[in-house]
Amino acid sequence: MKKNLFLDHIREADFKGLFISEMGWNNYRGQSELPQITIDEIDYQFYTIAERSGFQILQCEVNSIPTSAICKRIDTKLRRSANDYIAIYILKNTEHHLWVAPVRQMEKRDLVSIEYETSDKADFIYSKIDDLSFDNSEVTTIIDVKERIQGTFAVNSEKVTKD
Repeated sequence: MKKNLFLDHIREADFKGLFISEMGWNNYRGQSELPQITIDEIDYQFYTIAERSGFQILQCEVNSIPTSAICKRIDTKLRRSANDYIAIYILKNTEHHLWVAPVRQMEKRDLVSIEYETSDKADFIYSKIDDLSFDNSEVTTIIDVKERIQGTFAVNSEKVTKD
């Protein structure tokens, strides 16, 4: 995918278009609105915008980007509706986004977070797009998708988390 096209999707927060039109993910056929999650009196409303073999891409518009501690608390509740996912938090009316993906590390579930304040700083995500993309003719199972996502986000997860 050309970087200009990727940046257009990021600027517009058009993640559904990015994942479905450009990256080979599928439209979600179930109830896209997940049960609301409330943490410290703040409501988080997630929507499933794409899926691949049961692995979900979630989107949540927020007034402030959640901290890693809040993301862990959200993950605990979110697992009831979506165990395997990438959650994209969108700070309203900005290009500031936070991508969160649970990864398994030695029998432990860790969250890897990738945050950027503007589309110009989304280079790390752009570098991972090919790893997160699928060919339309590719046959996948949930295990295939999880392994690909885990491999993509687990690589340098300690570095990403620190950054």
